[in-house]
Amino acid sequence: MKKILLIVTIVFSFSIIGLGYLLVSFTPPDHALYKESSTKLPTDYLSFDAYIKLTKRWLSANREFVTNNKEQELLANTPFEIKTNNKGELSRGIILVHGLGDSPYSFIDIANELSEQGFQVRVLLLPGHGSKPADLISTTIEEWKNIINSQVAMFTKEVDHLYLGGFSTGANLVTTLAIRDESIKGLILFSPAFRHRSGVSKLSHLLNALNPWPFHKTKKANNFAKYDVVPNNAAVQFNYTSEQVTEDLAIKFFDRPTFMVVSEKDNVIDTNQVLTLFEQRFTHPSSRLLWFGKDTQSSDKRIIILDDYLPKSRISNFSHMSVLFAPNNNHYGINANYRICDESSNSRIGRLCASKKEIWYSAFGYKEKDKIYARLTYNPWFTEMSSIIDTVFNNDDRSN
Repeated sequence: MKKILLIVTIVFSFSIIGLGYLLVSFTPPDHALYKESSTKLPTDYLSFDAYIKLTKRWLSANREFVTNNKEQELLANTPFEIKTNNKGELSRGIILVHGLGDSPYSFIDIANELSEQGFQVRVLLLPGHGSKPADLISTTIEEWKNIINSQVAMFTKEVDHLYLGGFSTGANLVTTLAIRDESIKGLILFSPAFRHRSGVSKLSHLLNALNPWPFHKTKKANNFAKYDVVPNNAAVQFNYTSEQVTEDLAIKFFDRPTFMVVSEKDNVIDTNQVLTLFEQRFTHPSSRLLWFGKDTQSSDKRIIILDDYLPKSRISNFSHMSVLFAPNNNHYGINANYRICDESSNSRIGRLCASKKEIWYSAFGYKEKDKIYARLTYNPWFTEMSSIIDTVFNNDDRSN
């Protein structure tokens, strides 16, 4: 028995040492993407227009551009506003907050839909984003919360009713704020990241202590709308957002209208937990959960199920990000040139994914025999989703 314990201890020790060596020995390329900006994103402004102008000026000076179209990159990463044509007596505003490593471009399609539904839409850029991944090394959840809080305080003075919306990490942030602020009228949550599916984020503190960057082969950055890699601190801060929102929901119900959408096969978030929290903690009768997948077996009549297997479109299931984008999106849509392949471009499957025309689409990591997969980056049910959002909120303050 002593020999067995000794062997186990030795193997465990060498495993830890080996892991530590790999993490500590990994250094990112000598490239500007991996070097922090000398200044921080400005947060002192008197109006949303000033916020847009100051942010764009800072990004122009600090962004590490990954394509030759600098104006397109600036436009994708700069906060923006769409004013509604609604002539009703009561004005409605909504603030949208993107996810980890993402940009305001996440809401380029849904913002127009919400504007048509009578919302004045403002889309934020979270600190650490829009410039280069290295700017997330020292960014904190408090910086994210502060900019959302200041925008809420500003917008509240300009509209009669204020709503919040968010994607993934952004959904966590706005839900926490709305739970604590009774003046927020409702929520729109895309792929809310209340808990990571694998639980790997729990290791983020240890990994971050060993090395600022994750240990994996660095991909060439070529996506102007999001980071291709984020430092370990980003996962640490994401974990804080998950802990805070689940703790708050455990204490208090959210009794205002909420629209929530998730993909059953989402490999990033624990979708079963999202389902349970919707059933038990989001209590308003007008709330809806749109579930892309199979029957949830839930008795909650507020859940709407749409099939995620669409073989005519070569779609096996939906991804974490696909819920956001319309099929005609120029960057992520059906006819867009940009494609996210999960396999390395140096591998045979990676090369096939990048070049083959007849490929299939799915969530990250999904595989089937004799099929080449890329990430699904658009929502085939986008129009239906927009209509459901409208039904959740069209009988609240517009009918008052």
